[in-house]
This record gives sequence, C-alpha cells and structure tokens, in this order.
Amino acid sequence: MDDFLRRNMSRCQGCNNSCGCKNCSQNCPAFPVPFVCGNDYCAGQLVVFNGSLFLVNVNCPRGIPGESDDFTPIATLGPTGPTGPAGGPTGATGATGATGATGATGPTGATGATGATGATGATGATGATGATGATGATGATGATGATGATGATGATGATGATGATGATGATGATGATGATGATGATGPTGPTGPTGATGATGATGATGPTGVDNDALYSENRSNVGNIHNTEVIPIPLVRTIGNSFTYDGSKATVSEAGTYLVVWTVLLRSNCKDSDHGREQNDIIIALENDYGSIQYAVSGNMAEGCSRCGISHVAGHAAVALNAGDTLVLRNRSDNTIHLTNVGQSVTYSASLSIVKIG
Repeated sequence: MDDFLRRNMSRCQGCNNSCGCKNCSQNCPAFPVPFVCGNDYCAGQLVVFNGSLFLVNVNCPRGIPGESDDFTPIATLGPTGPTGPAGGPTGATGATGATGATGATGPTGATGATGATGATGATGATGATGATGATGATGATGATGATGATGATGATGATGATGATGATGATGATGATGATGATGATGPTGPTGPTGATGATGATGATGPTGVDNDALYSENRSNVGNIHNTEVIPIPLVRTIGNSFTYDGSKATVSEAGTYLVVWTVLLRSNCKDSDHGREQNDIIIALENDYGSIQYAVSGNMAEGCSRCGISHVAGHAAVALNAGDTLVLRNRSDNTIHLTNVGQSVTYSASLSIVKIG
C-alpha cells in the first residue's frame, strides 16, 4: 500500500463517493486514471489503485477498489522487466480493428496528489483510435484570382417603381402688383351686432391740483367826499365779501391767505384848484394801489383833470395782479400832489367809486 493510500485510508473507509455526475458516458475519459477517494467515476471507466487496474462497474461507485463490489480487478501491474535484445524484423502491421463506440465522457475528477513513480509496466496493447479531433481554424484567404472576361450584357430588367416625389422647389419671385380694380358698389349695412360686455373699470387717475377758492371782495362809495388831501386814503365803505380770504374796515382790505390777487378799481374825481392860479399839469389826478403804510406801491392809475369846476369830473380806473402774503393790506391812495374830491353821479341811484379784489391763485 503506497503512502498516498495510507494517508487517506481513514477517510476512504466506507467512502460513499457522493455522486454528482450527470450523463457520465459523455464525460468520463477512456484511459486509466488514478483512483481518488471522493471523486465520481462512470461505469466502464478504468482506474489504477494500489498498483492494480480496476474496471468501474456502476456510475458513481461506492467504497474503494479491492474492497467494494463496484470495482472489478483487471490486472496487477508488476515491475517492468529489462529491455530485451533487438528482435527480428518488424512484422507486418495487423489489420486495424473496427473502431469501437466512443464511451461516454465522465466528469473530470479532481487532480490527486502525485504518487511515487512506479516501475515502467509492459507496453499495453494499442488502444482504439481516438475520436476525430475538432476541425482546425480556417486558413487565411488566398490571393484574388485574375478578373475573368466580361460576360455578355444581360437582358434589360423590368422598369423599376416610380421614385418618391422630389422636394418642392423654392417659391418664385412675387410678380408685379396688378392694377387696382374698380371699387365695387357699397353693400347694404349689416345688422347691428350685440352690445359687447362692459369693460373693466380703469384705474383711478392721479389727483388733480387743488382748485383755487376764488374768494372775492367788492366795495363801493355812492357819496360825495370832499377834501381828500395828497397821500390820504380814498374811503370806499360799502363792502360785500365772498369766502374767508379778506377783512375790510371801510378803506383798507386785509388778506388772510397768501396767494395771487386781481385788483380792479374805478374812481370819479375832480381836482381842488383855481383856473387862474394853476397850470393844467397841477390839475391831473393820480391814484395808487399801495399797502396801508404806503411803503409798498403795487400799481398806479391816473387821468387829466377836466377843469376845476364841479362839472369837470375825471374818471380814473386801474387794475393789477399782485402776490400777497397773509396779513398784507391794500388801499387806494391820493398821489396827485393836490387835494381831490370824490364826486358822485346819478339821481335816485348814485355812484362815485368801487374796488374789487378776487383771489386767482
């Protein structure tokens, strides 16, 4: 018993060789192989164990050769004898026997440990011819042969199907515009369509500038007033006001709101002079629009006197637009360098002077 068997005897006792092979006849080799406990073998396969050759009786045998009925001993391999002297001439080769059927190839067993090299046995009989090997790879393509002569022209084939329509060509340039045709008769008026839905209310516009109050003052005098000396204020006592922009004391208007004011006045006067004592220039009348103190003069108006008698009445009128601050005052003042007389006209209704003030901004 060789060393390999001694090392593995304990695990080979009662070896079941758990068989997992399938279709063993297609995988088992046709030549003897060393028996290895635990490998699978096929029926008809040859195994070598402990120097003897055994035939496997069943697929997936159990036990070990020499002890299990699943193996049949075939031959005991003795030591190789010495090589004899050269014999006579080689005999004729015998006829080749018929090729036996290829046994099923058993699965390849695990490679066992290499045993000690035994003595060379006698040369066995020539085994059956092995199966034909696989076809070799295709050889390289040979060089292209010379081109043969051109064959005769074949008959014309049938006409092929009509090809697909080609893409539309580019649009040509627009032709010149034709002459305008005569205007057709106006068609009858169509029925009025239904009223459309009311549109959404537009956004509120920006607030406009605040309007001017246009407060006003009007005063007048219907009486004769004599001896209004130079620099004195002309009295105009009868007053009516609209709004709250003014106060009036009979001769002086006071504004309570800053703004722009339009002032208009009319006065009927005669000069206090003697024809034999004065030249004409001293009879001329000047009326000024000033503040109460006489320190600011806004405008002046005047006229030439029509003599010094009562019948020589002069009409003096004027107007001005002035910018005033709250608390400013307005009066009509004699600037004639002479005494003047306020003179009325009329009978049942009389008039001698008036003053109008309107806030315009």
